[in-house]
Amino acid sequence: MAVQARLTHTDVTPAEDVRPDPAADPTSYGLVQLGRKQRLGEYLRDLWAHRELARSIPATEFRAENTETVLGNVWHVLDPLVHVGVFWLIFGQILGTDRGIDNFLLYLAAGMFTFFYTKKSLLSGARAISSNEKMVRSISFPRAILPIAAVSSKLLALGPALLIVFSIALFTGERPDPSWLTIPFAFVMLTAFNMGIAFILARVGDHFPDIQHVLPYMLRIWMYLSGVFYAFEGRFGDRMVYGINAAKAALANPMVHFLSAVRTPLLEHRVAPWYTWAAVIGIGTATLVGGFLFFRQREHHYGRG
Repeated sequence: MAVQARLTHTDVTPAEDVRPDPAADPTSYGLVQLGRKQRLGEYLRDLWAHRELARSIPATEFRAENTETVLGNVWHVLDPLVHVGVFWLIFGQILGTDRGIDNFLLYLAAGMFTFFYTKKSLLSGARAISSNEKMVRSISFPRAILPIAAVSSKLLALGPALLIVFSIALFTGERPDPSWLTIPFAFVMLTAFNMGIAFILARVGDHFPDIQHVLPYMLRIWMYLSGVFYAFEGRFGDRMVYGINAAKAALANPMVHFLSAVRTPLLEHRVAPWYTWAAVIGIGTATLVGGFLFFRQREHHYGRG
């Protein structure tokens, strides 16, 4: 008995507990660490996995807007159309800014609908996080979905807007031309541009909500500088401002290139020049990538106040 007790006490020891420590290895228990920054590829896969959410939010927002008005979502198209009429009367008939433009009504309509698409996309993008703060705090999903949804909701109204622009083209005597087929691609690149800026404004708007009050004034100035209701060549000619040709300086404005890519086929029945398309593709792609990366840097800080 003494020998048995001695063997039991000295030679037989309890097996060591080899179970993993949940604090050291949470994945072994099926746990996911919160607040961990995902790698880019992992984040993009997560974004794709939530594509249904990205599709449902824009449709819901589109139906919800203007529901309390008599005309409802017709205002998505009616708003820029009314502006076309007002600007045509003031700038075309009274102030005479239509000089050098043969079809001023179409020129104005194409510019106004194009710029309004960008304007509304950016205004919606600036409040993408702040207006969905409860959702951000209660549900885990890639936050990039919110700026994407903000622009996509405005994209839903673009189809009817383009139909109106083409209708105005036919009404004013223009004839369909194969070059018109390039216009949808111009809006694809404009959508990429809008989304990139929306990413930037969503991050800025989350930290500085006052941007929502300042942005409309900035967009109005941008519209005046983009030649929406006048032609730079016909308006400024060789005018120099601080030693710089005003018409050439306008080329630094991204919207000038997007407007040219849309207007040239409609008014001149030819595809926009190669340098216009180079600018449109380059600006759209660079803005989308840069804006997305800028937004993603603060992924786990959105909605925290």
